[in-house]
Order: sequence, then C-alpha cells, then structure tokens
Amino acid sequence: TILVFFTWVVLPALFFLKDGFRGYSLGKLLCGLKVIDLHTREPIGFKASFLRNLPLAIPLMVLYIASDLCKGNRIGDGWAKSKVILKKQQENPVFSSS
Repeated sequence: TILVFFTWVVLPALFFLKDGFRGYSLGKLLCGLKVIDLHTREPIGFKASFLRNLPLAIPLMVLYIASDLCKGNRIGDGWAKSKVILKKQQENPVFSSS
C-alpha cells in the first residue's frame, strides 16, 4: 500500500509541482535554467508550477508541446504566466521583457 500511495500520489504531485522549488526543477538546476513569473520576475511557486505542468497530463498534448517549443514558451507557460530563462543571464535586458 505504501508503494501504491507513492506511485499514485507522491510521484504525480512531485511532477506537477517540480518547478515550484524557487523556480527550479532538478533538470533546470543542472542546465542553468529558471522559471520566473512574467509580471513579478520572481521565481514561480507551486501554484504556477502546477498550472505550467498541467497540460502534460492531457493525452497527446506532449506531442503538441514538443512541436510548439521551437516558438518559445509552451502552452503551460501561458496558463501560469511564466517564462523559462537562463539563470546566469537573468539580469540581461533580453530577459526583462515579456
């Protein structure tokens, strides 16, 4: 029962909330990326992270998101009003505009 709880509750929660840890997921931290709020320029929280990752739960949406990534922000960024930036260049004026 602990394995079932972990598989069906803990792992999905971590997946949807992964960017809410001060704007980082493990992958973003390793790649030097950060997710910020478009308006406040602050790292997103858990609510925005949930909204940002929610489209990935929709069947076949992953294919649409993958094809749309070359245009910039993915659909979840629009829902969460967020943007992924390079952490080392977060003060650069290029990243300060929406």
